[in-house]
Amino acid sequence: MEFTDIVDFDFANPQDYGFSKALKLGRDIFIYTTPDKTLKSPSILAVHDKKSLMHNMRHFDLIYFPSYENDVELITSAVKREKRFVVSLSDIFGKQGADRSIVIYRIRRFIRFCNKYGAKFVIASFAKSVYGVRSPKEVGSIAHLLDLDSQQAEAAMRKL
Repeated sequence: MEFTDIVDFDFANPQDYGFSKALKLGRDIFIYTTPDKTLKSPSILAVHDKKSLMHNMRHFDLIYFPSYENDVELITSAVKREKRFVVSLSDIFGKQGADRSIVIYRIRRFIRFCNKYGAKFVIASFAKSVYGVRSPKEVGSIAHLLDLDSQQAEAAMRKL
């Protein structure tokens, strides 16, 4: 199977970690906080503000909503526009203790909500170095904690 990850460093050999390719932020995939007249594709809209997200999502390929709020209007709007959400593993690994538990809880609820309303999502590491990269098998184990079965986890790593 072919798996893809999104990283924030030059990943020379993603095959060594079980990925067919790794998209580098700023080179292969672009992340924006607002629409830009020179919008490059593929692109990710990353905002904390739901109103801005709702207004601008049509311009982007993927949506990263770091608060992982369960909002029916947002999720149904993404489904209608055929947009996919990004679940970032760095949100989990960047925290410790109770803060990590809270993020896992929020992501788990968000994924359940996405599944309920038919929203699609991708799982990516957003690793800043090779030490932050997790193999597809490890991602599958983490996805199990997020209430995904192995088929859903594999699909979320292939959709990029």
